[in-house]
Amino acid sequence: MTIRPALPERRSAREPSGENVTGSCDSVRLFLFHHAGGSRLIFHGWDERFPAGWEVHAPDAPGRGRKHDVPAADNDVELVDHFLTELSPLLDRPFAFFGHSMGALVAYELARRLRDEAGPQPVWLGLSACGSPRPSGAGGPRSTSSDEELRNWLLSAGGTSGEVARHPLTWRMIGPLLRRDLRVIETWRPDVDAPPLDAALSV
Repeated sequence: MTIRPALPERRSAREPSGENVTGSCDSVRLFLFHHAGGSRLIFHGWDERFPAGWEVHAPDAPGRGRKHDVPAADNDVELVDHFLTELSPLLDRPFAFFGHSMGALVAYELARRLRDEAGPQPVWLGLSACGSPRPSGAGGPRSTSSDEELRNWLLSAGGTSGEVARHPLTWRMIGPLLRRDLRVIETWRPDVDAPPLDAALSV
């Protein structure tokens, strides 16, 4: 799904200061993970909605934004490995994960991997616009749909204009990336025997 997540309620009025908002040493680092086919830009302005002491990070998945020259991940293991390598140095203070759609998968699997590897655990895990894990996978194979079917689904999901989705040049850029991301979701198989996470959970 690509529906834009609702902005959280405004907690403090201050000017945005780029990708990260640096707060006090006892504050929380909040990591925001975007949807399939998207980028960190979906979270633009979110840093203004949290307490001034919070540090907000919205990393891009490979293949887009500042990582446009990094090959997109082919599966959830590659995607989680990428974020785990990137974010591990930043997990030295209380932190939280929020994921929207594909980002919810990333947030959950990151927390699970950290737990399995005896790493630090998030104080909170927020999951949005993502169904519960199913051993059989995420459902229909949208990644193999025709361009027209995929565009129609994208438009029905909301958050993307028809002008963008149907423009030939734009579609050549976003279509392949969207298919790769959808394949990551469709081939994800959760560990049904994994014990529950310790983090506080909101869905």
